[in-house]
Amino acid sequence: KRLSIVVHELAQTLGRQHLLVVLGGEHTITLGVFEGLAKAELDPCLLVFDAHLDCRDEYMGSRLTHATFSRRLVESYGYNRTFHLGTRAACREEVEFVRRKNIHYLTSFEIRFLGLREVARRVLAWLKQSPCKTLYISVDMDAYDPAYAPGVSTPEPDGLEPWMMLELLDHIVLHSTKPLVAVDIVEVSPPYDSSGITSVLAAKTIVKLIAAHQTAQQR
Repeated sequence: KRLSIVVHELAQTLGRQHLLVVLGGEHTITLGVFEGLAKAELDPCLLVFDAHLDCRDEYMGSRLTHATFSRRLVESYGYNRTFHLGTRAACREEVEFVRRKNIHYLTSFEIRFLGLREVARRVLAWLKQSPCKTLYISVDMDAYDPAYAPGVSTPEPDGLEPWMMLELLDHIVLHSTKPLVAVDIVEVSPPYDSSGITSVLAAKTIVKLIAAHQTAQQR
């Protein structure tokens, strides 16, 4: 609740002409950011890059964790407001849930098979027909393959290569019919990032998003 209040005030101050950048930390923070944007009447949709669906009903005895936040979000705001990219680790409960509710997602395998052009087309089509007014992008660093981002809380093999994610982010932001108002970069875990390459890639991702947002604003 405290996070929602803070982000609500920030969102009201920043408006749609500026970009809110949030750094994490545990992925549950995304729920608070989304709630803050919604309360500020920015009416967001959420595009998530993540190795996991984060749609469990409960995890380790709690209904509000990094593994459940996405389910809490869609239960409160609707099932057509999220799109997950890079999924490759999910339990049966989560897969059944997203299929039952027709939640959009593409696995890392599907992204490689379809190609970036088709993936971007699907995401942009979803945004165009969605009821939201703005776009919020959440990047869990475990969406990247651990060869490039080992310093994360829950690494999963066979992830996305940096060039793939960065190109997707750039294209989607530049061609979205809904303005980008917020981004977050989460789940960087410095104790596991002995070489520092995960933090470097996280910083590169932030720069890419800010640059794409600025270019889109000037069009």
